[in-house]
Amino acid sequence: PATGPRAAEAGKWSVKRAGAGGGGQGARGGDAQRGARGHSRSVEAFNREISRLGKKGDWEGAVAQLEEMQRAGVRPTPVSYNAAMSALTKGGQWKMAVDMFDRVFGVGKGDGADKLQPDSFSFAAVISACGKGRLSNKAQHYFEAMAPANVEANEFTYSSLMTAMERSQEPERALAAFERMQRQGI
Repeated sequence: PATGPRAAEAGKWSVKRAGAGGGGQGARGGDAQRGARGHSRSVEAFNREISRLGKKGDWEGAVAQLEEMQRAGVRPTPVSYNAAMSALTKGGQWKMAVDMFDRVFGVGKGDGADKLQPDSFSFAAVISACGKGRLSNKAQHYFEAMAPANVEANEFTYSSLMTAMERSQEPERALAAFERMQRQGI
């Protein structure tokens, strides 16, 4: 279970809090997007910092940057959340990463008017989180939810799925995913 002052905060993200509405912004977000209060840090600068902290295993720092981004009036993009989900998973907070995906992207959860559009990295991140928790069926569920969300499977999503199956000690399902990937020419 999560501990520390940021643990309680990590489950509170929502797209409305992030100021989103009307879909995602693609992989890079707005190049010149600035905070409503004239904050000088760009979305890319925040994303780089979230990613940097995640690579160090500092999930709390990554979460703090995501929250600072929101306080500064800079709207997080799918890239922002993907980096935060990866940081959470790397830091052992895979349940929070799955929760973040569900809250922010809401794939298969009914009305998605206030949700961001996930990309293949969003799905790879949530599938990896499921793998960390040895939840192979849930990983498969997210993988299958990609097509209805208009996201194509790629080497990253397949790799995440195969790793999730392997961690769940289901080598036959990992092999089936590999064969499916080969049939698709990936």
